[in-house]
Amino acid sequence: MPIKLNGATSGSIELDVPATVSGGDVNLTVPGAGTLDRLERAGNILQVKQTHLTTQFSVAYTAGTYIDITGLNVSITPSSTANKILVFARVQFEINNSSSHEVVFGLTRNASFVGNTSTSPGDRRVGMAGIATGYWADDASSTQDSTAFNYLDSPNSTSSLTYEVRFVARDGSTMYVNRSAIDTNSLAREYLTSSITVMEVAA
Repeated sequence: MPIKLNGATSGSIELDVPATVSGGDVNLTVPGAGTLDRLERAGNILQVKQTHLTTQFSVAYTAGTYIDITGLNVSITPSSTANKILVFARVQFEINNSSSHEVVFGLTRNASFVGNTSTSPGDRRVGMAGIATGYWADDASSTQDSTAFNYLDSPNSTSSLTYEVRFVARDGSTMYVNRSAIDTNSLAREYLTSSITVMEVAA
């Protein structure tokens, strides 16, 4: 026989068991003190989504123009408009400029920047559209660089949301993502990876 727990004003939760329980009786002990945790309790992680890029590829761009990093995006659908989305991103990259270069990264939600109302590439206060910055000067050897950031977003939505990493560079024309580094002693290739992770946080 199922057990039904009625809500204070409306709705109910029904606990049921299968007709046959393998292994005999199962005892469920209710704690004598404290309260039972709820999935939707503030701060709980309700779901996690991630895109992990392991392949090496290049992205062509025009200096001074924001462009998406191919594939570095992930979608999530919040269960409540009050909940927040915690975003973590990591990018391993190299710019094909032999003298100096400057790169600024940004985070978008459904193709719109989040974190700052200003997205002008010439505004140094913007940084990662208000999230973080990457700056490398006189990098004549074009060595591999990396950047990482996190951001707590309040989308106020229960629709599907796509978070994506964009970048703008001052010089050059090609960004290499996950380009391998070479160990000069063993000539072993160290393959790098990039990722973006989103978590729904209960309000």
